[in-house]
Amino acid sequence: MARKWAYQSKGIPNNEARIVFAGGNFWGRTLAAVSSSTDPDCYEGFGPYMPGFVVVPYDDLDALEKELQHPHTAAFMMEPIQGEAGVVIPHHGYLKRTRDLCTKYNVLWIADEVQTGLCRTGKLLACDYEEVRPDVLILGKALSGGVYPVSTG
Repeated sequence: MARKWAYQSKGIPNNEARIVFAGGNFWGRTLAAVSSSTDPDCYEGFGPYMPGFVVVPYDDLDALEKELQHPHTAAFMMEPIQGEAGVVIPHHGYLKRTRDLCTKYNVLWIADEVQTGLCRTGKLLACDYEEVRPDVLILGKALSGGVYPVSTG
């Protein structure tokens, strides 16, 4: 979806869109998910991986801005609080600055709130702690308590 948006709305040439991911992530076991993983237990033995994926360290705004400046960057995907990596909470201001950088460079900000959404952190969404809204919110399994997959559109 992010790449299609980038080709149609941002004017990135076909097959050249890049997606940036925060390291320490866990998105699942699909080829795309393991292609963006920094956990050898998740990705070893599953190559070749998806092209056009770049990983930056979590909570590293300088590394993030460097990648967002690339003219073919379509999106940045991250978890506001990482669960699989050991409940990693970013420094205060990281989410706000992420929102600002994505807006500045016309890059979609995708926040995965599967583990943190629906008041699991005390607020409806973890993004609410910094009063920011992502362009795309991933919430699916959180809607069913993690029991049944739920898609929203």
